[in-house]
Amino acid sequence: NYKTAIAVSGTHGKTTTTSMISMMMIDAGLDPTVHLGADLDVINGTVRAGSEDLLVSEACEFNRSFLNFSSTTAVITNIDHDHVDCYPTIEDVIDVFARFIRLVDDNGYVVVSGHDKHIARSLAEAKEYFDEAGRKFPQIVACATDNDICETTGKKADFVAENIEFVNGLPEFDIVIGGEERIKVKLTIPGSHNIANALNAAAAAYLNGATASAIQTALDTFSGADGRYTVKGKYKGCDVVVDYAHHPTAARATIEAASNMPHNDILVVFQPLTFNRTKMLFDDYVTSLLPCKKVLFAEIFSDREINTHEISSKDISDEINKRGGDTEFYEDREELKKRIDELIKPGDIILILGPEDIRSLGDELCS
Repeated sequence: NYKTAIAVSGTHGKTTTTSMISMMMIDAGLDPTVHLGADLDVINGTVRAGSEDLLVSEACEFNRSFLNFSSTTAVITNIDHDHVDCYPTIEDVIDVFARFIRLVDDNGYVVVSGHDKHIARSLAEAKEYFDEAGRKFPQIVACATDNDICETTGKKADFVAENIEFVNGLPEFDIVIGGEERIKVKLTIPGSHNIANALNAAAAAYLNGATASAIQTALDTFSGADGRYTVKGKYKGCDVVVDYAHHPTAARATIEAASNMPHNDILVVFQPLTFNRTKMLFDDYVTSLLPCKKVLFAEIFSDREINTHEISSKDISDEINKRGGDTEFYEDREELKKRIDELIKPGDIILILGPEDIRSLGDELCS
């Protein structure tokens, strides 16, 4: 029903990228209707009712739900193996994203991370379908943090981040469009992954009418969607940060982001989400959390499945310790909080990663 529909997909970064695009469009005076997977302060919730001509929507692949969404611009932030209860193999994930690309208007755009090999495979599979159907393939717009040839397009990226530096842990860089127009950006949220999110968002917004000044203003003022590197406050002199990073790849990126921020030590509190994911990605959990100085595990949270695998967070904790790491497992919430008190000192970061069940601990500590 919308003349312009921007659907933001990908395994990681959907909510942040959708939020950034929404702010860019609002700052450009384009009055978007917005649908998000988390609260965003600027729209006072997850939905904004705006123009009937412009929709910015988060499109999740879980249970193939995003195959209900056609678009004029699709964004694919990255493709990783997740939702293993729906997609037993990475090939299944690649295939469903190819099907998602089929829903893009022939005269539309597909904005992608330029060096994601899984996206490249999805695009190739989708193009075969377009060719067989006699349809025009949408324009592929690649984003990257270098000027190397992109796997997704076979050419240099259309939107490039240059002059990247971290000031007090926060990224500052130039977005260069088509090798010509330049937008200077100073993010207020940490992490290299958010440079990628900002590039993808800038590309989607720019292609749909947002000005360079609106893009700059939105990125310079964007403080994050709820539960995405959200600083809850202070607890006994420590910064308390919560993040939805329940997948090993997301956890690794968020820990890297926190490590760039001013701090003494980082205490990671981690809760995996769903038994299937934990079982299937067990080794990835171990390797992503092994480098941490200290990790406290809460038990796996799942509200949609039974633990038929007899898997526990303790299994991850034990394996990390076998490999020389330092972790502890706590079934009891109060015991977990007591252990946090014993370990922290002023100037530390308490980094709480996982679903809302464990992120609520941040509110308890800061209340």
